[in-house]
Amino acid sequence: MWHIREGRYGDASLDGLNAIALSSFEGNIWSGRAKDFRIGLIIDERADEGQREALQMILSGQGGGAMAQLVALAGQPEFAGLEFAPIDVEIADDLGWWRAEIPGKIEARAEALTGPTTPPGERVQTINPPGSETGGSPATWAIATRQRAEALWLLL
Repeated sequence: MWHIREGRYGDASLDGLNAIALSSFEGNIWSGRAKDFRIGLIIDERADEGQREALQMILSGQGGGAMAQLVALAGQPEFAGLEFAPIDVEIADDLGWWRAEIPGKIEARAEALTGPTTPPGERVQTINPPGSETGGSPATWAIATRQRAEALWLLL
């Protein structure tokens, strides 16, 4: 799931848009030896045609960046489907939890991890971890507390 607070691709402003990618594969995708890599995309229905094209370029890896690196390593995935839908995303101000929902199709919720050595009010985070889609921003570690996907093509 991606929530774009602020961003551009070419002339397209992507501010406030959301996207979800669902994928499946066998093996370790970061080793370059994964098999049966499939991916499906759901893009925020609020996106106009230019924004939809931009998000498809980015999320398919054709636009460079982290997704291009993933495709270069794992191979071109089989494309399972593309949908445009309302995606409701909430992120706690303190990053303590986040959730995404597409009514009737997807529910996801995660709660940030804390640990005995984590200072009060802080989150377990890694900066620029290997294989991260965060592009150098902190990756907050979490545990999924809710995950459900229902759609025929989503049954990857």
